[in-house]
Amino acid sequence: MLDNRSVHRAWWVVSLAGLAGCDLLLGLSTINAPPDGPPPVRTWTSVAGAVWHTCAIKGDQHLWCWGRNETKQIDPTSPAIELDTPTQVGTDTWSSISASYFHTCGIRTDQSLWCWGEDGSGQLGDGNANQLPSSAMVNVAGKWNAVATGLYHTCAIDTTARRSSPNSPIRTPSVV
Repeated sequence: MLDNRSVHRAWWVVSLAGLAGCDLLLGLSTINAPPDGPPPVRTWTSVAGAVWHTCAIKGDQHLWCWGRNETKQIDPTSPAIELDTPTQVGTDTWSSISASYFHTCGIRTDQSLWCWGEDGSGQLGDGNANQLPSSAMVNVAGKWNAVATGLYHTCAIDTTARRSSPNSPIRTPSVV
């Protein structure tokens, strides 16, 4: 039987491990403002969490990510393997982001689709299947409205509302 201290301790461990910094990002934890200053402003518009990393779009539409970067799923240009704090990824502006185990895809405000990280199953949509991490973000041709990443795949909806899967057997985006 658990006493109150054990339950509290178990909740704290689950909360700490489960939120991994997202509590501050989403405003679930108290951020202490100076007593004579205005309350803190939370300007994040969306967040995508995966097993090893998290990405979020700030109110100014810039992309920030943190966590494991060993397959360059946070930032293909960064030599860091671990980014413990939110780090801005480039200077482009983004409308949506999706994170998976070892890759990330997002749609910029110009409706272009970009993917980066591991490409072992063709999930980056560049026509290749390479276990090595991409050294740059891959642009998937077309204009896009939505993107979703899975363990070894990526699906997206283009502006004509056709569904596409960048890791089709021919390794290029195709209607499914």
